[in-house]
Amino acid sequence: MITPRLIEGVADTLAHRDRSDLDHSIAKLLREHFDALGVTIIEIQREGAGVQLQPRMTEGLDCLRNLTPFELLSHLDPCLRDGETVQLEVRSGSCLTVFPIGSDRIGPRAVLVTETTSALPPRDLRLVHGVLRIVGNYVAALDYGERDSLTGLLNRKTFESQFERFRQQTRRQGDRPRGNGGSWLGLLDIDHFKSINDRYGHLFGDEVLLLVSQQVRRALRTSDELFRFGGEEFIVMLHGVEEPAARAVFERLRTSVERYDFPQLGRVTLSLGWTAVAPHDGPMSCLERADAALYFAKAQGRNRAYSHEELVAGGRLGPQAAAREIELF
Repeated sequence: MITPRLIEGVADTLAHRDRSDLDHSIAKLLREHFDALGVTIIEIQREGAGVQLQPRMTEGLDCLRNLTPFELLSHLDPCLRDGETVQLEVRSGSCLTVFPIGSDRIGPRAVLVTETTSALPPRDLRLVHGVLRIVGNYVAALDYGERDSLTGLLNRKTFESQFERFRQQTRRQGDRPRGNGGSWLGLLDIDHFKSINDRYGHLFGDEVLLLVSQQVRRALRTSDELFRFGGEEFIVMLHGVEEPAARAVFERLRTSVERYDFPQLGRVTLSLGWTAVAPHDGPMSCLERADAALYFAKAQGRNRAYSHEELVAGGRLGPQAAAREIELF
């Protein structure tokens, strides 16, 4: 039954712009109004005929703890293939319901899994479907202004507001004991992209941009943020990782693109510069440091990843090294 409390819960959910807060608000609504014991959201990543499942959020009980990956895929198949809602009993006294989220011409981009003590009645299934459609329309409206139309990544206009939230996380992290990791910003640039456009045309160049963005996205955690900053440049923001792990992530981004077999081209490479984000850094100062390291990588022959702090400590780059001019807005 639609009640004032449910309508208020939907309104509270739509008060969030941050995707993580939005996910947790949906989980709260399902737990409070539909007696969900736990909620999990899984992103669906497709490449050719293959499907990869990447958990995005889990709240409450781990709905999927008793399922092997093979069992999970077999149970999700009707939802992934036909966009159908699936209910299944995983053990006595527990039922999983799988709802498609954000379906397009290929299929759902994600699924939401709820665990309840018994199967949801048809009325509740329709209500949850309605809530998810409302939230989906809201997210689509947000995406229209916040995401790049070609790659689907967060766009340049979104960077400043996202950076402020990222910096606040960094400040809170600075108040905690050591060992919780730091925050990092990386600037990525596709090597020789102009020559790709000149030789094959801009439509082919767009395809390369799309494939590069997909490879980089797959090499990141769901909590990491990836922006198309402009042209062939991308920004990555990592939070809560130590420096060796950050270095490994940025190197993985570089090699994931280097190893991918691009149609007609074969091999495409990235150059990358990255820097630590301090609690009181601004976006311009971080971008200038990352850009100086990126420019150094280009000068060393491209297809390389360098840390600004390591370059400065090693005397290979001056602390005030001039970077190329970056116009933010």
